Amino acid sequence: PGLVGLALLVLYPFCFEIYLAFHDLKLTTIMHWSRTGELPFVGFKHFQKVFTSSPLSGVSFWQLLWRTIGWTLVNVSLHVAGGFALALLLNRPMRLKGLYRTLLIIPCEMQQVVAVLDLRGEFHSQYGFINVLLQKLGLSPVQWLTQHAFLTCTIINVWLGIPFMMVVILGGLQSISQHYYDAAAIDGASLWQQFRMI
Repeated sequence: PGLVGLALLVLYPFCFEIYLAFHDLKLTTIMHWSRTGELPFVGFKHFQKVFTSSPLSGVSFWQLLWRTIGWTLVNVSLHVAGGFALALLLNRPMRLKGLYRTLLIIPCEMQQVVAVLDLRGEFHSQYGFINVLLQKLGLSPVQWLTQHAFLTCTIINVWLGIPFMMVVILGGLQSISQHYYDAAAIDGASLWQQFRMI
């Protein structure tokens, strides 16, 4: 059953995408395809267009590739670092630990569409909370959504992603027995050595 499910959910769509890469599926050919099941064969035309024409206004494939790599590196690094820091803070004995966990997990549990629309309002150039705060501090407002779109999207994505990483890492930290830390403390290990070795 697992193999059948894998074939239906992964293998068939993958093979169909390869088929579509070499055929011309668009609004003008979709009716012909629905009637006959055939699409015009275009060979490597789509692949050539990816590398020679601009998929977006004035942005080349290579610019998009480097932007995607930068996006991935920045977001994964900040998700893991932020989630790890919060998990370490929540893994120690403290009062109201449950309340802190609940408050920190809210961004992860919100619907992403709702969160993004809400934060788009917070970054509004005139009425958004961030610019209102900057103006209260005597600074001029920033055009977050137009001039700093990459930074704004990164901030929003990091805000949404850190709680999930916090939960995953906190689960891993809580699975480590306290006996290891007690034994290390008796042997004279510093907090940094306990963190690094355990």
